[in-house]
Amino acid sequence: GVIGYVDGNDQFVCRPGGDGCITRVPFQASCYSRKKKRHAILWMAVVLVNGLVLIWGPYPGRHHDASVIGHSGLLEVLSDLSEELGFTVGVLADAAYPLHECCYPAIKSPAGGGLTQHQRRYNLLLSQFRIGVEDVFANMGQQFAFLQHVQNQKLGKSPLAKIYAVSTILFNFLSILNGNEAWSMYREEEDEDPVTLEEYMDV
Repeated sequence: GVIGYVDGNDQFVCRPGGDGCITRVPFQASCYSRKKKRHAILWMAVVLVNGLVLIWGPYPGRHHDASVIGHSGLLEVLSDLSEELGFTVGVLADAAYPLHECCYPAIKSPAGGGLTQHQRRYNLLLSQFRIGVEDVFANMGQQFAFLQHVQNQKLGKSPLAKIYAVSTILFNFLSILNGNEAWSMYREEEDEDPVTLEEYMDV
């Protein structure tokens, strides 16, 4: 079954050499995203069906989503879990991700051709879930506004990865305690046995 939606999330950082950042860092060039035309740290996140967020990273901003999921080991974990459970466990994704037995991306239009009605409906469904994932990221940014203050995200001067990771954990705490409104509309029904803080922290 589908356990969530995978997507990349950019943690934009202060431009090295500007706005009080260290003049130069060894990995400066690798953190520049040509797609976004900004310096960033890239995280891969899976928003689970219960609204909790799992992250992998950080990766340099120049990396592509397809290469990140390959380096993350997520597909191998899902394959092993599928074998253990006896049925396939996978994630939905946008068209940037590779097709895999455990990853179901949006369907690209073939060269010189179009999509079938069923393929268009499938892509429409995925686009709705992607909006939900983006809403989750936006809600996380609102809860932890420091992440949105790019001038404070300074490579080489601040523990950016730790800040993002801790913010994600605390965001999950809030989702468990108060619910995740940004994701709730995408769930068919409420969990009969929701995750508790003790279970999440494995204590």
